[in-house]
Amino acid sequence: SSQCITVASAHTIESKARALLLRADALAKSTTPSIDVSVDLRAQAKTLSKELLCLHKQTDVDAQELRRIAALADRRLCTGRDFAEMTERRFESSPWEVDQIGGSVVVLLSDVYSAIRELETKSEGLHEDKEWVAPTSFERVTTKYWVSDEHLYEVLLSSAQDLPLLVYGRKGGRILNQKEVRSTDSSLASSALWTSFVTSISSVYFDSKELSMYSERLKRSEGAQLFRIRWYGSKPCGEKNVYCEIKTHHEKWIGDKSVKERCAIQEKDVSQLLDLDSGSGIWDEARACAMVQRANSTEDEKSIQKLAKLLLKMRATIVKFKLTACVRTKYTRVALQSSSSNACRLTFDRDLMVINERGAAPSSSKSWCLED
Repeated sequence: SSQCITVASAHTIESKARALLLRADALAKSTTPSIDVSVDLRAQAKTLSKELLCLHKQTDVDAQELRRIAALADRRLCTGRDFAEMTERRFESSPWEVDQIGGSVVVLLSDVYSAIRELETKSEGLHEDKEWVAPTSFERVTTKYWVSDEHLYEVLLSSAQDLPLLVYGRKGGRILNQKEVRSTDSSLASSALWTSFVTSISSVYFDSKELSMYSERLKRSEGAQLFRIRWYGSKPCGEKNVYCEIKTHHEKWIGDKSVKERCAIQEKDVSQLLDLDSGSGIWDEARACAMVQRANSTEDEKSIQKLAKLLLKMRATIVKFKLTACVRTKYTRVALQSSSSNACRLTFDRDLMVINERGAAPSSSKSWCLED
């Protein structure tokens, strides 16, 4: 009976969030925005956030109580762990609906707060409707925290008040369109909303046979570097792009900040970039420009030349250290960031896997890394 109550309450919160988003969206399009209106919308959004968090806490209490009852039944009926194991199987096969619907509420409230920010910027005479584009180079100041699952929604909901959920290729920080907000389709009304913007990220890290780059990074030596190739979603092939990235650490006394630089190339060109055979041909700016141009056809000539120089720098590092695929990480990521600024970015990484690229049996394929 506890689950039935939770499901109904979760659906109620989601319905309220949808209604609030429709109202906020309508007001954001108004020609007479008001600060008082945005304050009222924020108060309503915070109320829904509190209701969702209370529901999660109650769900945890209910789950613990069901486990206690199952353990008591096992002791009284001398059934070993039959009821306890049956309870855990039930939790796994039929998870609490609030855990699924909670994701859609986060998405809806993120869009509510984006609509509120639109109201506030309009009232100040500003306009923000840009598509976020990942920079090819930027200074890094990173702080990392461990967040337990029980506090995940609390942190997400608090963060969404200031930063929208980021979806690559979308403008203005919005996740949903009007059709999706109004839809009662179950594929849009439950966890699909959450999973639709969670990104799978895979990174193959390269190093020498002696792991010299890793050793220098551990010591945080001045100028220590790492080189990796990253992609999003399933492993690209052929003319699909991957991202070559090089990170350089600088100590504070040097006066330079640590930077990450990236360059997109087509997957079919990766083997050329990594080829350590002396007969692989001459690497010059013309060759690098051609490789960069294929993957970045919309960039202007100046940007292509800049990326080509970066690619040559990466090639020199590969040859110098005789880099080969060493280890792969794979995880899912949720990002929050303004589409108009790279000043602040918040990411949540989960479901981490680490794969030894050198530990598998030799493959018959000529792929530069293990297949998915």
